[in-house]
Amino acid sequence: MNRMKKVLCAFLLLAGGMEATPYLNPGLIGFKDGNWIGTDHLYNIGNSFHVEVEVVQPEPASFSLSEALIKKEIVSLLETKGIQVTREITEASPPLPLFHFLFFALPVGDKIVLSCEGRVIEQVKLGRVVLPEGTYFQGVTWESSALLQTSPAKVEANANRLARKIASNFLDKYEYYRSLKR
Repeated sequence: MNRMKKVLCAFLLLAGGMEATPYLNPGLIGFKDGNWIGTDHLYNIGNSFHVEVEVVQPEPASFSLSEALIKKEIVSLLETKGIQVTREITEASPPLPLFHFLFFALPVGDKIVLSCEGRVIEQVKLGRVVLPEGTYFQGVTWESSALLQTSPAKVEANANRLARKIASNFLDKYEYYRSLKR
């Protein structure tokens, strides 16, 4: 049995006790014991990613989040784990896989509610669509999110903390699936 089949069989055996109908996250899904079950799946993902950070906040805001500073933090963490971060976008192919971080910062009273979602976007193939050359379909294949309340003075530090937490969650899964290839 090849390694991929072993991973799929192990997933179905281990996930039998989870209940979710339908399974509401991206990843690998299967039907077992009357339920759709799933898990994230990073098997055979490469080690080169494009990184983008997007911040949505009201204008004018009494606080500031820097997309560039958050991106620098994420890139540094990924590079320490041997992931190459691509910085160029060309017309030859889409910048995929893409690690996208989306922050929402909303003032509520004297606090800031900070939401962060990190997601991996990859090229996917859909059997229902035949695309012309140079056109690609992309989909979210992994995601994680976090929400917290903070003071305006600590919003930048907490945004970096959330980004590191989500990137670390990804790197844990990335390392696990990379170890299966050895």
